[in-house]
Amino acid sequence: MKFDFVDFFPSITYADIASLLQRATTAGYVSLDESGIEVVTRLVCCAPRKTPSTAPAELALSIGAPSSPATSNAILFDFDIAMESVALVYSATYSRYADDIFFSTRVPHMLQRIRSAVVAYVGSMLSPRLRLNEKKTSSVSRKHRVQITGVTITPQRQLSIGRDRKRAIKSQLHSLVCGRLAATDLSSLRGMLAFVHSIEPTFIASLRQKYGNEVMDKLVKRTPSS
Repeated sequence: MKFDFVDFFPSITYADIASLLQRATTAGYVSLDESGIEVVTRLVCCAPRKTPSTAPAELALSIGAPSSPATSNAILFDFDIAMESVALVYSATYSRYADDIFFSTRVPHMLQRIRSAVVAYVGSMLSPRLRLNEKKTSSVSRKHRVQITGVTITPQRQLSIGRDRKRAIKSQLHSLVCGRLAATDLSSLRGMLAFVHSIEPTFIASLRQKYGNEVMDKLVKRTPSS
């Protein structure tokens, strides 16, 4: 079962982050006075696009900033502990990546109980005030294609990047071989192939057979298992 938060990063406010830093200072994890807490909090926050104000009440965690994932993880530490407890009670496994939340279990009829527990807990949260996106809450079984953070889990319980990505990669490689791939797309292709190598190395092997080692070695670092 997959859950998703509505406006995840913007829902984490200046007050939520300042409170986190105050608690961390009290516990001795960091050493910040009030001005230091304000500086750090302002660094990781921004104002909504339609609100040019820099007043604390208008600020929220920035979307796309490198600091946001770690900050949101710290903010949701207690949430993760609670969800781990829910998973334990219902014989499930819990995982989260930013606002993507997943529970998986082999026990029939458990997911609806988990859903009720998650909805109740999120509804009781005071900081941060998060809302579940009911339209994106979904439950799937091994009979259907399962996607988690962009990775497909096949019915055979193998990881795959999916057909669409494979087609896009082949198209870019063909453009590269023909000398038509834009220089700005080369780094993107390298990054995608590195990602693929960690998920579905057999696809990289098939690309080597088709395009040759000379082409692929320029894009993918060889490993002893390559």
